[in-house]
Amino acid sequence: MNLAPSKLVRTDFALPKNIKPRAARAKGVPSLEPPLPLKLLRAREALMQLFRPHMRELGLTDQQGRILRVLAERDAVELSELSAETCIHPASLSRMIPRMQANGVLRRWRDPVDARRVMVSISKPGMALFRAIARQSLDIYATVAREIGPTRLKELNRSLDSLVASIGKSSGDAEPRRGRRIIRPGS
Repeated sequence: MNLAPSKLVRTDFALPKNIKPRAARAKGVPSLEPPLPLKLLRAREALMQLFRPHMRELGLTDQQGRILRVLAERDAVELSELSAETCIHPASLSRMIPRMQANGVLRRWRDPVDARRVMVSISKPGMALFRAIARQSLDIYATVAREIGPTRLKELNRSLDSLVASIGKSSGDAEPRRGRRIIRPGS
């Protein structure tokens, strides 16, 4: 494959005449560079660089690690709720869950009361895998706390929780469904 620049590819990226460089923008217009969502993504990626090597050693992707974390903290979860709690699109989740079930780290079944609902829970091998992740995670959190200070880390967590709560309320997002009767397989 030839990676040399093509004569058809434009490399002189001058601004069009109707777009002024940053220094010439109108005064009083706040700069949004980089925007908050991009800053949050960069912060997430910086943190994941600390977690990812250990996850890879255990044969897990970032998303699989999030799934195990949610399932380790709950008895059983409906797929739509798991999607919301892990920030994984339902279509992606529906492809991951069967593979994780085949690997033995979780169980999946249809709710006997409402067959439209698919439930998942962590298995014993999955819980053992999660414990390995959690031990390493504690070390990583301790490192982050040493780097930025435990007080700043707590404040960051509080601020992010507050941001999510206020945006969720203003956008009309409902809390994930809780309190539904869970019937586990064999019960």
